[in-house]
This record gives sequence, structure tokens and C-alpha cells, in this order.
Amino acid sequence: RSITLPRASWIFPSGKGEMAFLHKRYGIDFRRMSILRPPVDTEVFRPLPRNRACADAGLDPQKRYWLFIGRFDDAVKRISTIISCFAEVSRSHPNLELLIAGTGQDETRLVKMIDALPEGKVRLLGWIADDAKKVNLLNAAECLVMASKREGFPTVIGEAMACGTPVIAPDVGTIADLVVSKRSGWLFPALDDQALLSCMDEVACFPERLNAMRDRVRAFALEQVSYGAMEAALAKGIHSALLK
Repeated sequence: RSITLPRASWIFPSGKGEMAFLHKRYGIDFRRMSILRPPVDTEVFRPLPRNRACADAGLDPQKRYWLFIGRFDDAVKRISTIISCFAEVSRSHPNLELLIAGTGQDETRLVKMIDALPEGKVRLLGWIADDAKKVNLLNAAECLVMASKREGFPTVIGEAMACGTPVIAPDVGTIADLVVSKRSGWLFPALDDQALLSCMDEVACFPERLNAMRDRVRAFALEQVSYGAMEAALAKGIHSALLK
């Protein structure tokens, strides 16, 4: 890397943190880089009327929903931590339900954990492969919740934000590029369960703050993770390289 990276005409890091690392470690000029994130089809992942989304997803529009989507690798995704924190917060908010979409190696253990909770607190939905179903869930949910130990840039965050859905997420990988506390969601220090609990408690107590964010969250997604954003980043790099 110390040989190839400095000789590259242009570099496409996946986020601000990687860009800063390349500059510091390899001396790459910021003017020779542009961020290229995994793009989201913002025509598919888009805001929908919540009542319609709930009806299509088979959910009760009178209830409040939070959502996790991902593989059941608990050592990395820390789904059990999300469930534990949610169970504590939801004691004071009986109308809240956590929806968990996914499957994986830790499913049996997570099912046992959920079965020990009062009925109606947490619902497993299985793996959601169909984008239309995922869009309905994201529009029905007040927020997407993550607690991962490590990530790059999870595509599901871009999908959620394209639907206008705020995100509660840890400050790992390049998540902080999009999840800005009190603007597009709530960001907390990785592995800080008390901070996660505090974020959840605030969201549970003040759902109107989430609703006020939704238009801004959608606009931020269009700017950062749409196909148009990807095309602009590629065009900038290719054009600059061809001029050399």
C-alpha cells in the first residue's frame, strides 16, 4: 500500500475516517480523494404514508415500532444488548414493540431470550429478502436500532435514511458520516450500553423529535447515498484522473 496508494491518480475511500487515515498514514492529498459509499436506490427506498406501510406489513398503526435488521451474529451485532435495553425502556412505554428481522447462528439463543419477556415486547420476523417488505417495515418504524461492535458502512442505514427513518447507532466504521445526533438520529460510543439505553429512553419519551427529523433524514440520504451521489463521486475521480 505504501507503494501503490501514493501513485494512484485517484482514491475512493468509504468515509471521512478512512479518508483521514489515508492522508495521515500514506500522505494522500485530500484533493485526490472523494468518498464513495454503497449506494441505495432512493426510488425504491422512499417515504410512504405510515398507515399504508403498517397495513401492508400487517402491523397495528396504533402501536409504536422500533426495528433491527441484520444477521444474528450476536458477538458482533449485539442484538441481545438491544433486546435487554429495549426491555428496560419499554416497561414505561407499553405501546412500544421491537421488530427484529434477520436470521443466523444465534437465533436459538435469541428466541429463548425473547420468550422470557412479556408477550408483545419483541417480535421476530425472519429474514426479509424482499425490498418492498423492508420498505414497509422501515416506514412503519419510528427508528432503526443498531448496537454493533464493529461495522464498515451498513447499507441498512442508508436504506433506513432513504425512507426518512432516523437511526440509533454506535460510532463505529463510517456510521458517524450519516448518523448525526439530534439531526439524523442518535449516535453513541461503541459498546457503551448505558449510552445506548439513554438514547433509547430519549426516543421513547419524545417520539415527536423523530417525526420532526424525517424530511431532513431523507434529504441527507439523497445527498450522501443515492445513485446520484455515487455518480458524482465517480465522475469527479475519473475526470481528475483523465486530466493528468
